[in-house]
Amino acid sequence: MHLLKLNKALHSKEKEKEKDRRLQTFPGGFGRVLTDEIFIALQEEAAARKKVKESQKKRKQVEKQNKQQILAEQKCQWDIICEQNAEASTTYKEECARLKALGVKRSSWPKDPKRVKKPTIDEIRRYLSPVQQGSSDSDEETGSDQGEEDEEVPDSEKEFWQ
Repeated sequence: MHLLKLNKALHSKEKEKEKDRRLQTFPGGFGRVLTDEIFIALQEEAAARKKVKESQKKRKQVEKQNKQQILAEQKCQWDIICEQNAEASTTYKEECARLKALGVKRSSWPKDPKRVKKPTIDEIRRYLSPVQQGSSDSDEETGSDQGEEDEEVPDSEKEFWQ
């Protein structure tokens, strides 16, 4: 019984938050003149809050999609690493069996293959991010070359000895 009352109170608070404040003619329960500047400002603030909320929602959706893409790429790379490790271990076991049959000392056998670590999310992000060419750097370099031809750079040693 107590939990039902708590749930009812919680849901009523949540629904109150979800109300569109724009439709509420008298926010805060106070009477307002509908052409008053304060009333219009409150309506504009409500519209601005709504836009901010929508933009945050879109940003979160994009971040979620990017993270899903990164996790899918991480899983794909991990599967490839596991396959390569399984192949390397089977060849290693075959080689060990062959060396054992030949009677080679165990100390001279090759070491077992080590598994590569799982790629981190940051490594995947760097892998998926587009490679940016230094186009702005090349523009700066060409601009600085032209400036050096026009201006004479004084020799600091000559100035020092004079």
